[in-house]
Amino acid sequence: LRTVTSPSVVASVMRGPPPATVPFNVWLSPSPWVESPKSFSISPFLVCASSTNPAAPGFALIGAFDAPTAQLMADTLAGMDVERAWVVHGAAGWDEATPIGPFAAFDVRPRQVRRLEVDPRDFGMAPCAPADLAGADAAANLTALLDVFEQRDRGPHLQALTLQSGIALYIAGRAGSIGDGIDRARRVIDSGQARDWLKRLQRFAATP
Repeated sequence: LRTVTSPSVVASVMRGPPPATVPFNVWLSPSPWVESPKSFSISPFLVCASSTNPAAPGFALIGAFDAPTAQLMADTLAGMDVERAWVVHGAAGWDEATPIGPFAAFDVRPRQVRRLEVDPRDFGMAPCAPADLAGADAAANLTALLDVFEQRDRGPHLQALTLQSGIALYIAGRAGSIGDGIDRARRVIDSGQARDWLKRLQRFAATP
């Protein structure tokens, strides 16, 4: 893992449409995207780490492995210095919002938590099976991401990526609704902007 301390270097990697100017925190705790949740040992540290960040982002999208933990994390965040955050617990036990099915979302604002039930079908997304989103090793996962960015995969992976991106844009105030955020995310992919960003990141990672 390379640590970059120069803001100008980071900006050179992230620069380009759409602008990456919103301080945002995305935490994914143990997830089937990586491997079976059964292989993980859940610890209090994981829960605490998902609720804190030394960069103090104003916005956050955080996944929880069950609904009671999501509620606990949301209540904690409501007492912290955040503008808005969502803590989600997904269908089939996932700690992410996915097109697998409806998911619980705790909408957090200062001193306020509101529980929502969100159904991806409301945004025109067909339900998928957990196996459709299962990850593998790093090479296979990169191939899957490239297939989405290069528009070869228009199925569940695309839906999952645009759903979570749409939620993030909505939380940060960059979209008026989740649906608007999903549309914006799809435009970024369809225009090639997402692919170009990934290529810049790959070139940066390959720099000695």
